[in-house]
Amino acid sequence: MLSHIVTLPQDAGLEVEITLSEDEAAQVCARQEVRLKARALPFETLSTRVDRVAPAAAHGERQGNVTVYCRLDHAPAGLLSEMTGHARICTGRRPAGEVLLGRVLRFLRTEFWW
Repeated sequence: MLSHIVTLPQDAGLEVEITLSEDEAAQVCARQEVRLKARALPFETLSTRVDRVAPAAAHGERQGNVTVYCRLDHAPAGLLSEMTGHARICTGRRPAGEVLLGRVLRFLRTEFWW
């Protein structure tokens, strides 16, 4: 899963805010592995785990967004507050056909109500 991240200053380390669409958020839970790529550090991959998932969705352009929070205890010096990038949350291995079919069925089910 790819998402937009924002880093926020904290007393110990940095907190990362990942915004997911509603349909992606159903597969995310605490302690899943997350790999981050900050735009400022394109050749460095940061690893962390999901700390918590927001209890409610926020309004987005077409559908709601769910915020996922992670903590970077040992953030690189070049990573500053309010920077952006991409995140990939590892939800486990599944066959490619299952992933593709699930996305198509979810789209048809939510957009056309059958």
